[in-house]
Amino acid sequence: MKNLIVVIVLAVLAGGCVPTADQIRDVGDETRKVFVLVDELQDAFTKAQIVDAEKMDKINEGIDEAQSISEDIVIAMQEADYVDGEDIGNAIKAAQAANAASGNPYAVPVGAALTLAGIILEMLRRKEKKEKEIAQADEGKVAHKYAAHKQGAEAFRISAKPEDAAALYESIGKARARMRIGAS
Repeated sequence: MKNLIVVIVLAVLAGGCVPTADQIRDVGDETRKVFVLVDELQDAFTKAQIVDAEKMDKINEGIDEAQSISEDIVIAMQEADYVDGEDIGNAIKAAQAANAASGNPYAVPVGAALTLAGIILEMLRRKEKKEKEIAQADEGKVAHKYAAHKQGAEAFRISAKPEDAAALYESIGKARARMRIGAS
């Protein structure tokens, strides 16, 4: 059962379904409702004596053990430290919490893989942030070059003579020099 919960969490993430922090917390509440229903079914089966009492005790033991482990996983997922707007990061944190609480024999390598996924996600975020900063800086340079061009063109009226075009570009060059804008 515990492995099933971890596998379901990982399958949901791998399938591209990324829950929000609130949705992750809501899963815990819904899981507890399922536990109540399972308890009611256990009681009904026990009272109805559909299965031999000894077998039913064994079944109930297994169900209670699975519920206990599932409750640990749900609590860990609900108490994980989530950040609003970071759905993929939150999903990784939820998976890490579920994995750590599962008692899964593969918890260490799965945890390492999830940590690696978190590190890669953070590296991608930083790269994207840097690329945005560079793009914004480039936009600023283009705006300054346009302003220099505009100043140079305004300082000179275009006529049909070729020598006037050369004077126009000279005027633009002077405006760039005044504004300390490179030629690139």
